[in-house]
Amino acid sequence: MARFGVLPYVVRLGVVKNLKVAVIQARVPKTREEGEAQVKKLVTKAVKQSVDMVGLPEDCLAPLKYAIEGYNPFDFLSNLAKDNGIYLFGANTFKGKNGELRNVGFVFDRDGKLLVKHYKVVLTPPEEKDGLAPGD
Repeated sequence: MARFGVLPYVVRLGVVKNLKVAVIQARVPKTREEGEAQVKKLVTKAVKQSVDMVGLPEDCLAPLKYAIEGYNPFDFLSNLAKDNGIYLFGANTFKGKNGELRNVGFVFDRDGKLLVKHYKVVLTPPEEKDGLAPGD
């Protein structure tokens, strides 16, 4: 896994003369269904502007209680990247294999393949209060 900002993978985009990136601002939804619909709508709007890459804010897919219950949005995110032919990056709270809650950053390619994920090392006081565990 990534340590101190050094990614273990190199993404080769070829020669990139113009890379158009959209960064979305969205609120934390009340339900995961609301969050997925919100993100899908905003990504669709960004894609209409011929972007290559879309960035999502932390926890825009579901409130913390869904992560505690085991919600894993990677399939949704993978399909969103693939269906729109974009690179997709952001972060969300996930429940790990050992049951720990983690803030996980991710990047998907245009084919929906997960290129890299990174566990947030320095947590905010609210994240610590909510019981999230830092990455290594």
